[in-house]
Amino acid sequence: MALQECGDIKVVVRADKSGTTEIFKKALRAIETEFADQFPDPSSKSWSGVDVFLRDKNEGVAATILGTSCTIGYSVLVEAKQLNLNMLRIMKLNGAIVAPNSESVSFSVTEKGLDFGMNGDSVERMTADIQGSLGAFSWPMAGYTYFVLRKNSTRAGRNCETRLQTFKFLEWFYTNSVVKSLAATHGFATLPSEVRLKVFQTFKDGFRCDGQLLAVEEVRLQVRVEVNPALSSVLLLTEQVYDLIDPSLEFTAIASDTPLISASMITNLAAPAIKLGWRHNMVEADGIATSAYAGIGMGVVFDICGAAESCLYSDISVKVSLAVLASILDGTSTNWSDSPAFDSIGTAVTLPNETIIVVRSSQAVDQQWDDRFKNKMQQFESNFVYSKRSIEVPTNEAVLSTVYGMPWSILPFTSVIDSLAGKFVLTLNGTEVSCISDSVMSGAWPFVEHIDMAYPTTFVGDNCIATTDSAFPVGILFARFVYWFSDPSSMLAPTVNNGMSYLAADPIVLNQMRKALTAVTCDSN
Repeated sequence: MALQECGDIKVVVRADKSGTTEIFKKALRAIETEFADQFPDPSSKSWSGVDVFLRDKNEGVAATILGTSCTIGYSVLVEAKQLNLNMLRIMKLNGAIVAPNSESVSFSVTEKGLDFGMNGDSVERMTADIQGSLGAFSWPMAGYTYFVLRKNSTRAGRNCETRLQTFKFLEWFYTNSVVKSLAATHGFATLPSEVRLKVFQTFKDGFRCDGQLLAVEEVRLQVRVEVNPALSSVLLLTEQVYDLIDPSLEFTAIASDTPLISASMITNLAAPAIKLGWRHNMVEADGIATSAYAGIGMGVVFDICGAAESCLYSDISVKVSLAVLASILDGTSTNWSDSPAFDSIGTAVTLPNETIIVVRSSQAVDQQWDDRFKNKMQQFESNFVYSKRSIEVPTNEAVLSTVYGMPWSILPFTSVIDSLAGKFVLTLNGTEVSCISDSVMSGAWPFVEHIDMAYPTTFVGDNCIATTDSAFPVGILFARFVYWFSDPSSMLAPTVNNGMSYLAADPIVLNQMRKALTAVTCDSN
């Protein structure tokens, strides 16, 4: 009705020549032939043949739209978010509804981000047009922002130390998780790993001063943390924090689903490793100590709002019983309105009269999560199996995008619950992920996986002798690191902030961990 009352559409565009206009025009040219014919030069600020309102900069366009009814225009996402402007969503050919955000932009970069040279520039310049992406979950109106650098020359008054600091800044920029978090808060997407590795490695191999490469590796004790992917987010900042405490040690977090403790954990003590893995996969081995570390809750995400701008279910916590949840996921219940549900104060809620769509990932690692969720469910509903009518998509990221864009869908999301900002997570009988227990009778969340920490304990010979590079031997440096790594003052906040339970917060578990740490010895000492 509001659209009908508006009448003529008022189009607001940039008056100045801008990259935003060029990206917007390139995206529409890639999608619509008639638009491409009407505007052959996307870099031009001209909008010939269109009655438009001209405004300077993104701020001018956004402010006009905010203050004038019945207008439409374009702006960088950060400006639109800051002013809380209404933003269009796009329906893709597969029916998925895509919104402009850092995740959908990241899909665009993944799809087209390595097309270097396809825009007419030389491949060596590493530029690409990422507009007009066709992927089911990508936002087509996206573009790169570039660093422009001298590869080997130095400006007047500058020296190689200045170049080195520039290199260190860009190394931090491309590798530090803080940058990713800051970018996402403004609607930007940092480069996906495959693009980032290509770009940074090319930069690293070519950035020089007086002909000498600036990327020189320092000799440091290398510690590898082999971590289940579900815990990767917890370790994003850990390396940077520990570097401030002890710069002589460098550890690298490696995501791994390998279930068993590898032989190298015992044989390669010159580069010691810690393994964080599922408790049900851990095995005992001589020279290896294990202790409890964390608990991860598996959540259920759903979209029962459809395309509505305002949705009742975004304001309440929908609660169902385990039996109802099982009937939804196994296909017994096929309509949301047939599923008894309650709000946060126990009042019955009537869910929409719409067909339930169960979504799952077909990726092998996610199916392992699915199996764990199914096993947990079968403890309470012994005959539970997943619905044969469920929709399978290739990755966990694609699964989330599908739920975001597909009304009336539901997903047993086997990952960290708190990573699902802005979506709905089912609570069962009013319980929350506040403690770690497999017992639904205790009032605790029933879908929890435990992660244990394993590490070598027996250092001998050269690994117990200090070197010219360090005042302490490998064994002592490693023991100090493991002690810090398992201390609540170090890891409680990042673990809890990522929606997990840090088991060492329990004094009993902490005492067990401390006792296990006394097993780390150097030449039996």
